[in-house]
Amino acid sequence: MFPSVVNIAIARENARTFRLWLPVIILWPVLLLCIILIAPLALLAEIFLFRTGIRPFALLMASLQILVCLRGIKVDVVSKFGNGNNFNFTII
Repeated sequence: MFPSVVNIAIARENARTFRLWLPVIILWPVLLLCIILIAPLALLAEIFLFRTGIRPFALLMASLQILVCLRGIKVDVVSKFGNGNNFNFTII
């Protein structure tokens, strides 16, 4: 299943945490449109590059699988300067 929301939190010492929830579902129609536009070009490339062993559709499918696998990723960044700044990035 594709990720639907990205949660971004910026925390500072002695301050309130700033949270931003971005609905990624708004971007999926744009991505779908790009895939629809790229698919005919990938088909032509598949026809012309068949004998060389290069598979454009395999590359396109691998890109989609990477996007699907992003769900559940959590990244925490802590400032190395000791000023108490933290950055959290979660894909839900």
